[in-house]
Amino acid sequence: MKKLSRLAWILCGIVAVLSLVNLASQVAGEPGQTTFFELANKVTFALVPIVFAFLAALVLTRQPQNVIGWLLMLPALSVILPAEAYVRSFHSQPAQPSALLLLAVWLLNWGWMLLIFPVFFILLLFPTGKPSSPRWRWLLVAGLGMIAIFLFVVTFAPTLEALDLGWSVVNPIGFLPADTLDKFTAPWAVGLVSLALLSAASLF
Repeated sequence: MKKLSRLAWILCGIVAVLSLVNLASQVAGEPGQTTFFELANKVTFALVPIVFAFLAALVLTRQPQNVIGWLLMLPALSVILPAEAYVRSFHSQPAQPSALLLLAVWLLNWGWMLLIFPVFFILLLFPTGKPSSPRWRWLLVAGLGMIAIFLFVVTFAPTLEALDLGWSVVNPIGFLPADTLDKFTAPWAVGLVSLALLSAASLF
């Protein structure tokens, strides 16, 4: 139990340090150009992962077996990953992308799920870390299934989109048809909205 608590606080410290370093680098990169509102926005975004990590560490210190603690930690850890900054350092499509770039682009194609699915699951599992009744367990299984399906489609898609930069990289392990993601997006989005609404409904 103490090891889990210690690990949680170590992760909280890492999140805090990296968030503040990232904030400092953003402010230093725009000397004299940052308005008060832009600075306030940057500070807010820097504090959000710290708050999540701090709350996660508190929960895991008092209730190490409660999965909500780790669900709070996941968004905080995902925000501080340097994958987006690394991908944005490439202003055009590289002729031969490295394995590191492929990994970073792949992570960005699905990493946003680490921000929203933990929130849905927190609603579903609050406050004990388990569904409020057995009848809600299917929703947890459905959410995990949606994550697995999306990961499968992204991992084996023929190309990986590089955010909003206007270029993509060829996926060396992609074998799915080119239009798979287009056909898959609409029904998956409906499922995502349904999961969000039902997770909120489970509280009541």
